[in-house]
Amino acid sequence: MTKATGKSDDLAKRIYQIMDEGHMSQSAVARAAGISPALFNSMLRGRKIIRAEYVTDICEALKVSPNQLFEYKEKSKGA
Repeated sequence: MTKATGKSDDLAKRIYQIMDEGHMSQSAVARAAGISPALFNSMLRGRKIIRAEYVTDICEALKVSPNQLFEYKEKSKGA
């Protein structure tokens, strides 16, 4: 399996984080964004680039602003 690197990886992590916090499934977000679930999965897995043209639709599906989407903060693991 190919893994995303760099900024795409950070963006995919943030999307997963928002989906987890909102208890949203990947397929539901994809459908709400007008993206096929297979393509969305490929983007999140790093097999396809998360292109700028999809960002607005993904934000709307996640119910976040683009600013919130790009504010990735790693969850701390203990003190």
